[in-house]
Amino acid sequence: MLSFQARHTWIHKTNSEELLICFSGWALNEHCFAHLDPGNKDVLVFWDYGSQQSLPSIENYRSITVVGYSMGVLMASCYFALFPSARIEKSVAINGTMQPVSSEFGMDPERYHQTIAQMSAAAFREFVFLVAGDAAQFRKIFRFALPYETLHMQAGLSYFQDIQDHGPVMLAWSHAILSKKDLVFPYERLLAFWTQYKVPGISLEDGHFPFFRWLSWNDLFSESFHTFEND
Repeated sequence: MLSFQARHTWIHKTNSEELLICFSGWALNEHCFAHLDPGNKDVLVFWDYGSQQSLPSIENYRSITVVGYSMGVLMASCYFALFPSARIEKSVAINGTMQPVSSEFGMDPERYHQTIAQMSAAAFREFVFLVAGDAAQFRKIFRFALPYETLHMQAGLSYFQDIQDHGPVMLAWSHAILSKKDLVFPYERLLAFWTQYKVPGISLEDGHFPFFRWLSWNDLFSESFHTFEND
């Protein structure tokens, strides 16, 4: 299995006994989640996958909550393969699967590899617009996109494909949140993936990045504890 590589940022750290780890999606930094009230938890965000940085210690936390967003669903499973004894209390997957490059459960493979081959500043902005879903959301989210560099962006996308090909064992996700208006991961494919594993969750009338609907991490968790409606 390939090693987990990413940058990380503590966006809230008070030496709590409880830790929340958020695995961001491709090209979005930690500031995307800074508006969420942490409650009594320390909050650690992984982002910029494929970059090398030493991993922080999580061994002293009494309980761990995990949020995997988009490509972060796959990367969370890769990360926790390194820490099989981690005390995970609950875990929520948001708009991602273990097969993000898949005509059945993720993004169209041909389009994905075309994006890598033809990466440009314009293509990058187009991707962020798909994440946002509309112009108003785009203006908010583009502020949190990584500085565009062709080779770095291509390397990040290739890294995800390599991780998927080496197949880390899926984290035992407790809940899933799926967006019906997702323009990155088609909703039907998200639903097909999570229902086959019988993971409970909720479907939202949102785009790929739904985090602005919540004011706190607890709001997110409260909304996730539902079951999918029959579509």
